[in-house]
Amino acid sequence: RRWHGGGNAVDTAVATAFAQMHSGRPHPVGIEVPHDVLESRIDTPPRGAQPPAADQPPLDIVALARIGEQIDNARLPAFFAGGGVLAAEAGPALKRLAERLGAPVIMSDNGLGALSARHPLGLTTLAGRAVFEHADLIVVIGSRFMNSLEPTPSWTGTGTRFIFINVDAADMRPPRQGIIALQADARAALEHLAETVKRREVI
Repeated sequence: RRWHGGGNAVDTAVATAFAQMHSGRPHPVGIEVPHDVLESRIDTPPRGAQPPAADQPPLDIVALARIGEQIDNARLPAFFAGGGVLAAEAGPALKRLAERLGAPVIMSDNGLGALSARHPLGLTTLAGRAVFEHADLIVVIGSRFMNSLEPTPSWTGTGTRFIFINVDAADMRPPRQGIIALQADARAALEHLAETVKRREVI
């Protein structure tokens, strides 16, 4: 994008870029400044434009109730945690939820550390492939859930239902196929689910 209007326009562009960079999933933002602006002079200092607030999406309690119902009714629910769990500092909430259900947590390469590697419910993606074969519900949290080499979902197991929770709506779009897609902060969503889903007795 090109901004015109001298120093104040550049000031506003930089402030807006930083706001966009820190809203939702962290991502790079580029600023293009034309030569006429770079070569211009201004007589007054920039106004110090303030970036717009980086608001998180409001928590959709109705959608979370639907997700909780799906988890409660699943035979073998499991979680797939991506880097968004770490970015939201949602590891403790994920741990409480997983332990409440006795549900395995598969961590993507970017999500390693969401659960301790020593935790009995924590799995790498390699070990998690066996879980995908048997789980009837996978809740994907804070992950783009796409193969890095081709535009296909990370897993499309037959008979497996998927739920997506992500702060970035673009990371839940097709070709991913979910029965529910919730745009939400990972920590807020997991904390709510950890308090509302039914506790399971693990044998």
